[in-house]
Amino acid sequence: MSRFIKGVFESRPTLPKYSETWDIKQVLSYLQTLNPPESLTSKDLTHKLVMLLALLSGQRHQTLHSLSVSDMKLSPDKCVFVVKTLLKTSSPGRHISSLEFVAYQPDPWLCVVTYMLEYVKRTSAFRQGESQLLLSYKKPNKPVLEDTVSNWIKHVLSKKLMWH
Repeated sequence: MSRFIKGVFESRPTLPKYSETWDIKQVLSYLQTLNPPESLTSKDLTHKLVMLLALLSGQRHQTLHSLSVSDMKLSPDKCVFVVKTLLKTSSPGRHISSLEFVAYQPDPWLCVVTYMLEYVKRTSAFRQGESQLLLSYKKPNKPVLEDTVSNWIKHVLSKKLMWH
C-alpha cells in the first residue's frame, strides 16, 4: 500500500497553489493615481479602499467582508474595527479582536483613513440600517458577498499588468 501511495505521489506531485507573485510597488503606484477621493467614481473608491484595507491588515477577504460600521470608530487620524464575527482563522481562545488603521501622513493618496472617511460619507445615504461596511457600488447598493470582495482585490491586482 505504501509503495502504491508513493507511486501516486511521484506521478502526480503536489505543486504550489500560487505560481505568480505581484509587485507591491506597482500596486501602490496604481493606487496613487486614484485621487482625490472626492472625485473618484464609487467603483474606484470602493476598489481602492478594499485594496488598502487588504494590504494594511493582511487579512483574508472574509475578514474584510465582516467589517461593520456599527463596530467602527472613525476619526481623522485613526479607524478601528472590532471584529465580532467568527472567521475561518478563529478558534477557541484565538480570535481577532480589532483592526486598527492609522492615518498615513506622508502620502494622503495612500491614506486608508482619508478614503474610509469619504467612503462612509458617500455610502451613508443608502445604508438604510445596514451595518456591513462594504456595499455594492451598483444599485440597489446592498451588502456584498465575500466573493465580491475577493473579486475586487483581484480586479485591482489585474490593473497595469502587476503580475510577474
